[in-house]
Parts: sequence; C-alpha cells; structure tokens
Amino acid sequence: MKAHWQESTLHFERLGLSGTLQLAAKEVVLEMQLGFLLTAFRDRIALAIERTLDEELGVKPTGAKRVRR
Repeated sequence: MKAHWQESTLHFERLGLSGTLQLAAKEVVLEMQLGFLLTAFRDRIALAIERTLDEELGVKPTGAKRVRR
C-alpha cells in the first residue's frame, strides 16, 4: 500500500482501493473508493472500520454522524 501524509490528511492507495483519512480535533473523516471486486464487501468493510476506530479511539457508539455513500 502506498501512503503519504499531507498536513493532517493521510492519502492511501493500493490495487482496488484508494482514499483519504482526515484528522481533526474531534473528528475523523475517512473516504474510500473501492474497486469493482471490493464493492461486494462494502458493508463488511465499513462495519469493520467503524468497530476498529471505536475500539482504538475508546469511543462508545452513540449514534454519531456516520455517513456511508
């Protein structure tokens, strides 16, 4: 996977996946573009990311704004 930071934004890319992770004081914004083959696993990927971020950041799910496009 290729990745680089540009200020508070991590840009990443690999075969079938690219995106950004933006960090702010009280917010994490993750945007990913999935390739054709990974789109079949979109919901599973999103759920795994949400769970991992909640655990790593010590956040209890509160119904905070989570946008899936």
